Amino acid sequence: MRRTPLRPPPGLSRLSQEVTFDDPDSETELPQISRQIPAPKSDPSFDYKHAHGNAEDVDMPLLPSNFPQTVRFPLTENVDADSRSSASRSWNGQRKRQPEYTYSSIVDDPFLEGHEAHLRQPNSWSAGAHCSITPPSSSKFIKTPPSTGYALDSRFPRTPKPHPFAKSFEAPQWRKLAIHILLCALAYPFLLVFVVTSRGKSLFWARLFVGAGCGLLGFMMGSSLLRLARGILEAAAWATVIHQSRVPDSQGSGVRLKDLAAHSDDPTSSIPAFRLIWDRHSYPGADRDYRKFYDTRQWSLWIAFFLVNVLLAGTLTFILARVVDIDVDIVHQHQTYYEVAVSADLSDADLKRAQDLQNAFQSDALAWTLVPFSLESSLPSVVSLSWNNDSVYFSEVTLSQLIPGGSGFGTFETGTTSPSLGLKPQDPMQAVPSNSVEPGSILRFPRWGIRIKCAKIPDIPNNIIPLSENNLTYLFTPRDTIRGLFQNFEMDFPQGFEAPLNFTQVMHPNDTLPSGLDPSGIATGAVFWDSGVAHSTNSTPLSLGEDGNGFVTMENVLVRLNTSFAPHGSFGVVGNFSLPDKDGYLTFIGYDAAVCLELYEPWVLEVSNSSVGSPTSMRIVDKAASIKDLNTQLIKEKIKGRPLDDPLTKRALNSTDLKAAYIIAHHNSVNQMLKDNGRNANYMPSSSLISFTGGDGPYGYTSLSEVDYAKFRALADARNVLPYLAGSGLSVGRRYRDKIVTTTTINNLGMAILIVVVFLMGLISALFVPRLPLDMPRRGFDLYSWVSGFYAQELVAEAPGGISKNMELEDLADLTSDLKFRYVGGW
Repeated sequence: MRRTPLRPPPGLSRLSQEVTFDDPDSETELPQISRQIPAPKSDPSFDYKHAHGNAEDVDMPLLPSNFPQTVRFPLTENVDADSRSSASRSWNGQRKRQPEYTYSSIVDDPFLEGHEAHLRQPNSWSAGAHCSITPPSSSKFIKTPPSTGYALDSRFPRTPKPHPFAKSFEAPQWRKLAIHILLCALAYPFLLVFVVTSRGKSLFWARLFVGAGCGLLGFMMGSSLLRLARGILEAAAWATVIHQSRVPDSQGSGVRLKDLAAHSDDPTSSIPAFRLIWDRHSYPGADRDYRKFYDTRQWSLWIAFFLVNVLLAGTLTFILARVVDIDVDIVHQHQTYYEVAVSADLSDADLKRAQDLQNAFQSDALAWTLVPFSLESSLPSVVSLSWNNDSVYFSEVTLSQLIPGGSGFGTFETGTTSPSLGLKPQDPMQAVPSNSVEPGSILRFPRWGIRIKCAKIPDIPNNIIPLSENNLTYLFTPRDTIRGLFQNFEMDFPQGFEAPLNFTQVMHPNDTLPSGLDPSGIATGAVFWDSGVAHSTNSTPLSLGEDGNGFVTMENVLVRLNTSFAPHGSFGVVGNFSLPDKDGYLTFIGYDAAVCLELYEPWVLEVSNSSVGSPTSMRIVDKAASIKDLNTQLIKEKIKGRPLDDPLTKRALNSTDLKAAYIIAHHNSVNQMLKDNGRNANYMPSSSLISFTGGDGPYGYTSLSEVDYAKFRALADARNVLPYLAGSGLSVGRRYRDKIVTTTTINNLGMAILIVVVFLMGLISALFVPRLPLDMPRRGFDLYSWVSGFYAQELVAEAPGGISKNMELEDLADLTSDLKFRYVGGW
């Protein structure tokens, strides 16, 4: 069979054409059938006369209406008329009445050059025509791989499935879209599982769980988003091949294999997309002016939309992690501890220096104090904690007590008792020594605390002698009043108070008892000289720590105030003796009194110590002199590391040897209160006195309140006594390191916005994949598309030499990288 080379011009899908058929061997003469198709407007991208000269019409049988519109096949100038077409019969065994004719023509077009166009007419012309493009037998082109037993289907392409956007976009991949919608719907509960699991965990585990949840969810949603957006990149890459395939050979028709490989190397990455944008800029066929007659779409914008999907998919995990809020809380744990040494006791050296100062403080004439009044504020603050409906007062721990080599105020050294001498400026930014107790922990160790109860002296006119013959004031305390104080503390009433008071040991000669006084009911008596001080105290130590359990003191307080300074005041009794004021008017002295029972006891407290502030007392753990395990069914305390075995470090507080220190500290507190009394005139009010009543201002005295006085006295002693019961002596403490736990929550608004954005991006990517130019069928980077491209001869290229079996990929890439492929599937 002779084949006539034909040369259809590129870019022309319709042109006047006529093909005649003649079968000399058939029993019946075939009529000449022709069909005239009007030629379109000229395509500026192709100069037909320049490329082929004058075209010569070719006869063609009438094709069915659903046959793809064909191009005009002009004959070459050097081919005679006899070689235009030939027909041959194939008989399939016996001779049939309707022979099968095969018509072949070689097409020589810039985008179809070297390929044969076969028109097969099975059985009859009315049955329809079929067309396929096969490579020629010439060695100039890549040949179809050897037959594997499968015949190529020569049927026409199926009509695309109808959908709302069938005109401009491919049919959506509903399955992938359904998976994407399901992932968006389950995103919140999926992440919530990891968020709930991370709550209450340490920061490490919280980050691990949240990171795992955000990573998995981001990976799944990002993968789904990229699978949907992949079709856009595939369409843009194949459109580039089609665009460049319509360029004449003189302008570089076709796409290089290395470019095609770069575009399809990783369809879910941004690198192929950027490479495709660059290549479309360099390919003339992709220019919009060049392809404006058949494809005017802006493919670069679709590639940019794909890049937005890639960016969103790549940052989903990061964005999800920002949507989850992780709040860190410090939780104190009481299960594992280390033993540490703290300065919470007095050493032998401290006690020796206290004994040396004892004589000075026992002198009423001196009224000596351990620190100047100007440095009173340098003392530790006072802490009040509750225990069984009682208020217990403590002196706050100082940082110097928690560092090795440090101490409390109870060293009784010159630098401590009088810090105004030899003061050195301190650098406020000076770092704590590196060997200090680690911040961020709970310290548990025993300390001294104060409890106090007070009661007003009943029947003041009979229990007070305002001014005796010897200018003394006598105060008598009934036994029942004292008994009530001991009962409040659930303590045994001392036997010494059961015996009647020996008044001769209390009263001076010539002083007489009030006529209404019941001597049998009086337990104690106190004498106050006419000092002019508005409030005076008389302390009676009941225990100076000999039993090791602390100190017990009973104290009487006497209020003597000039009534001219208390216009709203109420007194138990007003003296009979008058005093002239500055204007000469007569004034009188009002009297009132109370008795208090004060206990100094050892308590085990917890102190929070961290690097963000000073140590802070938190709670009372136990009323004891030493630390005990507080095990429960849920918590069992366990020591870590080695226990302290230093013999100088005490494991319990003991008051046996602290008598001198207590006496000094107690007198220090009383003398500090005396300094608040005015001395310009007798029995003038002071701020301390006014605080006993709950009043306000210099004339705010109302009436002595035992509750207010008890609070005042406890605060004064906790500030002026307790700091000096902790010096350089070491005590064993326990350090419970804090645990950092987290509270994780999802920002609902941010999560909702993110899910909606991901859903919309996936929806657009699924529904709006642009169709290929010239209504070519959908192609991608999957294996089936490449099978269609190479086995169905949709992609053709010149056959390179040197390709053999078992070549290394690097060698194969070097050999074929510049090989140009053209898309001829639709022509």
